[in-house]
Amino acid sequence: MNKKLHKYAETLYHLINFRLSQFKQSRSMLKMDYESFMIVSCMGAHALKNNIKTKDDWETVWEITRTKNLNKFYNKKKLTIFALANLIGLPTETVRRKIELLKKKN
Repeated sequence: MNKKLHKYAETLYHLINFRLSQFKQSRSMLKMDYESFMIVSCMGAHALKNNIKTKDDWETVWEITRTKNLNKFYNKKKLTIFALANLIGLPTETVRRKIELLKKKN
């Protein structure tokens, strides 16, 4: 039992450090708060889920996500502000406001 608890604690420790690293990198490199980072992450996951075929390999996926035609890529299926707010657990108005700020930053 003690061994299982130790493994759980070690996993949790690494998860917490991973999240801290993500938070610091999103602030310093991307110049965005963590909530905006999570909004962008959800949008990316949604786009990948709805636009990548299971037969695609990593090289193909990487090429698709780096294309200049990203508007077509993201607009295939809609992800609403309401859906994002529910996914992240933020008020709809907060998500709308953060998306507007992200749009201004491009």
